[in-house]
Amino acid sequence: MKVNDELEKNLKKAKEGRIQWIRLMEQYGGEKDKYIILFPHKHSACNKYALKYLSQFVEKVHVDTLLMVSCDKVLLEKVKDYTDINCIGVFWDDMQIQNLLSYYALHMFTNKLIIVSLDEPQGRNGTNLIGTKGVTEEEIVAIGILGLKYLV
Repeated sequence: MKVNDELEKNLKKAKEGRIQWIRLMEQYGGEKDKYIILFPHKHSACNKYALKYLSQFVEKVHVDTLLMVSCDKVLLEKVKDYTDINCIGVFWDDMQIQNLLSYYALHMFTNKLIIVSLDEPQGRNGTNLIGTKGVTEEEIVAIGILGLKYLV
């Protein structure tokens, strides 16, 4: 595949991701007083750790609402068990998630989007940190992705 073709393909995905983001914000009233947590993978240990530390994250950022975007319906059903605040589950298919990740990799358009992945968006390389000086996947998710100061 030619470089120009690859660029056009990636740009098209990013444009679709931008449209999806705008629709999501219109549907749920924008970013004010909420964070959006994207779970791009099914059955990931990262998901489990993010849910484990969800209450601490909510205390840290002081929000009223979390939009939880995932391709995993089971995860979306379980999320209410981890925090008392308003959690809105939004199901997106894999293509929608990849489009949003393409847009975010091109342009980091908000600081209210938390992506629960060691290796997404493109360029993130958390997998290589596991085991370095004893760093665990749980620590990467809690401290590196959710931005917590410590694990409780």
